[in-house]
Amino acid sequence: MPKSTADDSTGSAEPEAPNVLTCPFDIYEIKVALTSTGRFLGILEVRTRRDFVSPAQLASQRCSVDVDGFYRDKP
Repeated sequence: MPKSTADDSTGSAEPEAPNVLTCPFDIYEIKVALTSTGRFLGILEVRTRRDFVSPAQLASQRCSVDVDGFYRDKP
């Protein structure tokens, strides 16, 4: 019997969207993809947890500009 292909099958050929689960691990947050039945599909992202980052590191990730000096009233 010949093997079935997507061209001659019925139903949707689109794969189902994976469920994304964020798992804390030590100082990291790991995002993993799971099927609807809970099977592991792969790792999507690894990042450092925010509560582990020091205040100096958090400040360096943000950008701010003090524009008050540009709008001072002239006497």
